Amino acid sequence: MPEVNRSLKKSQFKKPTKKSSTDSDEGLDLDLGAVVTPPLLIHAETATVAFVRAEHRKSWGQEKTFLWFAIIDPVEHMGSELFMSCVRSKGGKFAPGSKMTAAWTLANGKPPDRYDRRSLRVFKGKNFVAKLHTVTKNKNGIKPAHTHYTIIEDLLSLG
Repeated sequence: MPEVNRSLKKSQFKKPTKKSSTDSDEGLDLDLGAVVTPPLLIHAETATVAFVRAEHRKSWGQEKTFLWFAIIDPVEHMGSELFMSCVRSKGGKFAPGSKMTAAWTLANGKPPDRYDRRSLRVFKGKNFVAKLHTVTKNKNGIKPAHTHYTIIEDLLSLG
């Protein structure tokens, strides 16, 4: 086995130069982006919603499908969108007892004939009565009240 030279020369390393905070305003002109719209908080147990779209994403290390719905009722929130998060198994599929399978079965009107082929088209053009949930905690515990938001916990029936 050939011998590897592991010695490093001092010239290979550059020492950072110290600057006082008054020397430069570098870093103060960072673009922090636009202010995000505050999360939607609805004080109701249920809402009538219409399917808008679906997207697949990773969240907290898990593969998830997010179903997005526009609110129809309560009217004061009409048009605002809420999501329902559905966890996928490691193979990217949904278990027969999963939240997605229950929602899909409700939208389709019957259980799937095949569990390996299910289209999201069954949600298109349909309204649902959704059970809402207010998120008040994150992985570190209680969230400040101004960061609470509402999600769809489950689809209860066709609307």
